Amino acid sequence: MTLVSKAQSNTSSSDSLPDSGPDYAAATLTINLDAIMANYRQLSETFTGRHVAAAVKANAYGTGQACTAPALFKAGCRIYFVAVLAEAVELREILGPEPEIYVLAGVNTAEIPTFIDHDLRPVLNHLGQIDDWSGAAKSDENSRPAALHVDTGMARLGLPDYEFRTLLAEQDRLTGIDLKLTMTHLANGDEPDNPANGMQRDQFREIAAHFPIAEASFANGAGILLGPEFHFDVARAGLALYGGNPFGTGPNPMSEVVHLKAKILQVREIDSPQ
Repeated sequence: MTLVSKAQSNTSSSDSLPDSGPDYAAATLTINLDAIMANYRQLSETFTGRHVAAAVKANAYGTGQACTAPALFKAGCRIYFVAVLAEAVELREILGPEPEIYVLAGVNTAEIPTFIDHDLRPVLNHLGQIDDWSGAAKSDENSRPAALHVDTGMARLGLPDYEFRTLLAEQDRLTGIDLKLTMTHLANGDEPDNPANGMQRDQFREIAAHFPIAEASFANGAGILLGPEFHFDVARAGLALYGGNPFGTGPNPMSEVVHLKAKILQVREIDSPQ
C-alpha cells in the first residue's frame, strides 16, 4: 500500500482528493494535512485554557509523524505528547528546539542522558520515576522539567492514590524537578453523559491544587467538547485531530483526514445458494 500525505484546499470532504500514488499501487492511503490543521484549529478555538497540545504517539496515529507534526506546528501547536523516548527523539529532529515534547511512558535511569541531550520532558508515572528524575537533577545541579501524572480512574498509567498520598507526605522527593504540568487522563470522555467524567474532574481539581505553580492538564479531544469546566490549562488532543469522532457515536464534528482507495481485483456473479 502507498501512503501519501497531501495538503488539500477542501478539508470537509474526501471527494475532492485526487488519485495519488503510482498506477501500480494496489491501494493508496491519503492523509489530508489541511484537515488535520483544521481539526487542531477547531479544537483550539473551542478550548478556553492556554494551549491545546497534540498527541502524536504511534507515528501520529498512523498518519506519519514526519508530515503530521510539522503541519500541526504550522497550525500553532507548540506542545506535543509521544508514547516512548524513540518517538520523542525523532520528533525533536523533525521540529527543532522550540516545541515542548513530553514522553508519556516516563523515564528510566538508562534513558536520562538522552532526555537531557534532546531537551525532552518525562511524564512521571510512579515514585520510582520521580526519584530517578530528581536524582538526575541533583547530580548536575540543574532543575529538570517534567509532568506529574496521577491516575484518577483510567487505571493505565499514573500514580495510584496510595503513591500520590505518599508523595504529598514526602514532597522533598520532587527536589530538583521543575514541575510544568500535573495531569490525569479522562477515562470516559467519549460518553458525555457518564457521571464519572464530573467525578474525575473534581478529583483532579483537588490534586492540581497541591501544585499551584504547575499548569493542569485534563481534557483530551472529547474533554474539550464537554465544556469549559473540563478544560483547565492544557488539553491533549489525540484521536480527534485525525478525524476520529470524539464521542464514538452520532455526527462527527471533526474533518475527515484519512481516505483509502483500493483497486477491485475481480467482480463475479455466483448462483444462489453458493
